Amino acid sequence: LAVIYSAYRKELLAGRLYDYEDMIMEALRAFSGNHDLLLRLQEQHQYLLVDEHQDTNNAQNKILELLCDFHASPNLFIVGDEKQAIYRFQGASLANFLYFKKIYPRAKLINLAKNYRSHKTILDASQSLIEKNISANILPKKDLISGTKIKKEKLKIAAFTSFNLEYEYVAADIAKKIKSGAD
Repeated sequence: LAVIYSAYRKELLAGRLYDYEDMIMEALRAFSGNHDLLLRLQEQHQYLLVDEHQDTNNAQNKILELLCDFHASPNLFIVGDEKQAIYRFQGASLANFLYFKKIYPRAKLINLAKNYRSHKTILDASQSLIEKNISANILPKKDLISGTKIKKEKLKIAAFTSFNLEYEYVAADIAKKIKSGAD
């Protein structure tokens, strides 16, 4: 496998190509190895917005840090929900939020009080899971408030042996709701 991967990397390099999965690492390598490129990008992109920060990994955060490194107090706006930092297998982590608070201690933190996506039943169920999480004691305790007019429904829990079965279940459930008159 190492021989095949090495040959694959050489072919990519020869064709001046890269694998989609390696895009972030290639950008990080370019920023770290080419100071002029980094300076040009820092000058060109003076205002940065990061959405869904809870899904970022260490490499993405390092790129952000490099882009912001020119200014002591960069124009950086990060949007995310630390309680949704669940994609650990992709490198996402609550530590990402804590890290940025550490390197930018004067950053203003704005917590939104209302969730406009979910009704109270879902928020209460989520809160009960969050409280059982090991990292929950790091986060400030805040009640999740529903700001939606979505009709409150009972939670339905289902387990599937494959993602295909989950997709079939969701599609059938949507079809059933549409048939019964749901928007």
